[in-house]
Amino acid sequence: MNKVYVLKIDDDPIYGPVFLGAVVSKSPFAAKLKLISEFKAETGEAPENAELLEFKIAE
Repeated sequence: MNKVYVLKIDDDPIYGPVFLGAVVSKSPFAAKLKLISEFKAETGEAPENAELLEFKIAE
């Protein structure tokens, strides 16, 4: 079953959480790899303490 994965890259105490993109995938590993790769391509570095959040797609 496909799920939506979102990468939480920061949790600022003032502004709240910062999320990066969304990927529909069957594999959480592949989703995290894709999201981190996109972040690294834009910023030149990998996010620290990234947390992958998983959401089921309602049918």
